[in-house]
Amino acid sequence: MSTYDDPIPEFLNSNGIACTVIRSINWKKNPAGKISFWPPELLNTVSIIVNSAIPMLLIWGEKHTVFFNDAAAPLLPDEPAKIMGATAADVWKENWRVISPHVTGVFKTGAPVTVRTGHSNLFNLYQASETSADFISHFSAVRNLEGRVSGVLILINKQPSVTYEPSESDGNLKHIHDRKKVEEERDKIMRDLIGRNNNLKQFSYIVSHNLRSPINRILGLAAIFKNEKDDAGQKQMLIQYIENEAINLNNVVKDLTTIVSYQDLGLAAREDIIFEDELKIILQSLENEITRSQALITSDFQSAQKFKSVRGYFYSILYNLLSNAIKFGNPAKPLKIHVKTTHIENYLCLSVSDNGLGIDLDKHRDELFGLYSRFHALVPGKGMGLNLVKTQVETLGGKIQVDSSPNIGSTFFIYLPD
Repeated sequence: MSTYDDPIPEFLNSNGIACTVIRSINWKKNPAGKISFWPPELLNTVSIIVNSAIPMLLIWGEKHTVFFNDAAAPLLPDEPAKIMGATAADVWKENWRVISPHVTGVFKTGAPVTVRTGHSNLFNLYQASETSADFISHFSAVRNLEGRVSGVLILINKQPSVTYEPSESDGNLKHIHDRKKVEEERDKIMRDLIGRNNNLKQFSYIVSHNLRSPINRILGLAAIFKNEKDDAGQKQMLIQYIENEAINLNNVVKDLTTIVSYQDLGLAAREDIIFEDELKIILQSLENEITRSQALITSDFQSAQKFKSVRGYFYSILYNLLSNAIKFGNPAKPLKIHVKTTHIENYLCLSVSDNGLGIDLDKHRDELFGLYSRFHALVPGKGMGLNLVKTQVETLGGKIQVDSSPNIGSTFFIYLPD
């Protein structure tokens, strides 16, 4: 809870400068509005910047409300409490005329901008040459669900003030290495933002379609019920229909809650996971399904026997992949499933292969990991499993790939950072 009894998300409970200042502000009187009313794209972006070690700013909305993280605090032109939530024009005063064209340009076009800045105070701007620049600031658009630019995210990259040639003796290679690390982190943050925005668009689709349908039917049935006179049998039937639609609505809400819980902004502690032990636990949970399908499940953990990760996420990933492999077995042949772990470059690769029904990737590749995507009408299910797997893998910083052919089978490859 903030100082002004405004419920706040978990990621703002840090004792850092930025989070502490955010909690102390009466956002009800701010153009950004109460925290509990912040749109998802603002919450997502703030959650990313306050957890980043790179100096970052966010200029939000028509009033150009300023947010920043702890790494940017030492570079600010005034005390943090006077800057958080203030308008950009008030923060940078006379310098705003230099900064404004870059910010308004991104708001208007959505195109990213890179500007070299001086070192006396953040955005004490001048157009510097490559040899004299101390900071390079990257301006990027933050878009809402409709694709409109809602804010401008600014990443600040500290640069050497002289031109360096690579040399082992004077440590200049370290400057180049540090700069490369910052650029890689910047790219990772932008990928994270894009991924979260894509997830938001998917949730928008669910809310507008999957929720609207049962709600409209309930309203329609309620209207019919209201107009019914004395037919008790008819009214009882309408009550049953309304109850069924309410159950459908509740199931959709539960599905959304499940997805959101796996997109939590903070990860649990990582611990050593022994693959063979984890597989045994999952096979016990799937014992009835394995018996009914008569599946033969084998494993090979010789190349990688254990791994440090979030146990709950890893369990869910492997459970869903195995459950899907069993569910979509080909009744025309004995089902075989193979689980394997290997190290590939800087990743642990977990693969789950089966000889089941397979998926036509030429037709369904783009919708493969979509929520409620189903590819075999005769097999019951909601179409949530692969979406959950992808969400969890990406939350762990990994990626997922698939190789599949109809009636031949599928192999899912999970790559998790080593």
